[in-house]
Amino acid sequence: MVAAGLLGAPIFTVLGGVAVLLFMRDGVTPATVLVETYALSTSSTLPAIPLFTLAGFLLAEGQASARLLRVFRAWFGWIPGGTAVVCAILCSFFTVFTGGSGVTILALGGLLFPALLADGYRERFSLGLLTASGRSAFSCRQLCR
Repeated sequence: MVAAGLLGAPIFTVLGGVAVLLFMRDGVTPATVLVETYALSTSSTLPAIPLFTLAGFLLAEGQASARLLRVFRAWFGWIPGGTAVVCAILCSFFTVFTGGSGVTILALGGLLFPALLADGYRERFSLGLLTASGRSAFSCRQLCR
């Protein structure tokens, strides 16, 4: 596998080959891996991803993010650093309902990023806050299942 990688084989083939070798070392046949991969792809997890993306798109197109920003600013805007706190809470809240952190970043990023910059937060801080807020809520949601 190392030689194939050095000779220019695509990374996915090298990683796949290493995975097959490790499975075979443990006594698992490659056919078993294929069957399990198919079972994962047809279970309820994978088909739900486009549905969560659709939910995020519908919420974004319906201006739910702007309304949620106004509500959370009214509730938490008085706290020092209120806009950052509001953005973190809003991203967490939105991630719970859309099911994906990437959907949250796409749906809310265009609204929250300019709001953070207008309040004087640095660009790198704003990007990190929006990315981490959506991801942490997604991780908490996965742990709570």
